Parts: sequence; structure tokens; C-alpha cells
Amino acid sequence: MSAVDTLEQLQKKRTELEDKWASLQQKEKTLEENIKALEEKLTVQLEGKISEKNELLGMLESSKRNLEEKLKELQGKPESYSIPEVPKPKEEESFPRLSTDSTLEEPKIEEERLKQPVRVTVESAVSGGQPAQHEWQKEREDKKKRKW
Repeated sequence: MSAVDTLEQLQKKRTELEDKWASLQQKEKTLEENIKALEEKLTVQLEGKISEKNELLGMLESSKRNLEEKLKELQGKPESYSIPEVPKPKEEESFPRLSTDSTLEEPKIEEERLKQPVRVTVESAVSGGQPAQHEWQKEREDKKKRKW
């Protein structure tokens, strides 16, 4: 190979490398712009979520205050709260039934059901719908927690 051929090959090689370099720089610039655009979108979305969450928290705090006020009102007026009465069984249920052989049998199942105690659960508006507890129940649970 002559010196001229070697020089031409080196110039071609340099041109190719310069083109690759320019291409890589352009790709880097494009990627940086894409990253910036994605960061901006992410920022806008997060700001929107934060705004929504703040609105939700405001509504929850307002509801909490309203419920606390209602609770204070109820505590101030004990006659406004009444314990619900357990419905009494109908008179018909206590009569004996006729069996298939036409003899009278005492309704044993009904009697057993009537003898069982009735449980009434009162939900508290303050505790978020959790069953209300008496003070002694809370103290007992606190003691159990302290033991462990």
C-alpha cells in the first residue's frame, strides 16, 4: 500500500468515527430530554395525587370533628340515648305443635332457642364502627397487652 492509500483509509476511518461520535452525542441529548420530560410528568402526577390526598384528609378531619361534636352532644344529653329492647317472642311460638302422628309435642328446639341469651352489639361512632367497650373491658385488654 502506498502512503496515499493509507492516508485515504485513515481519513475515512476518522470520518466514520466522527459520525459515530456525533450520533452518540445526539442520542445522549435526546435521552436527557426524554428523562427531563418524564421527570416533569412524574412531578405533575405526584402533585395531583398529593392534592387529592389533602382533599381526602380534609374531608376525613371534617367528618371526625362532626362525629366528635355529636358524641359530645350525646354525652351531654343522656336521655337522648336509649338501649334497644330485645323483641319478645310471639305467643304462638310457645304453643305445642302437632306431629305427624297427631300427638302433641313440646317444641324443644324453640324452647332451647328462647333460653339462649341475646347478644346486642352497639357500635361507636367515634371508633370507626368498632363495637363499643366498657371501661373495665378496655382496662383488662390493656393489662393483657402490658403482660406481653
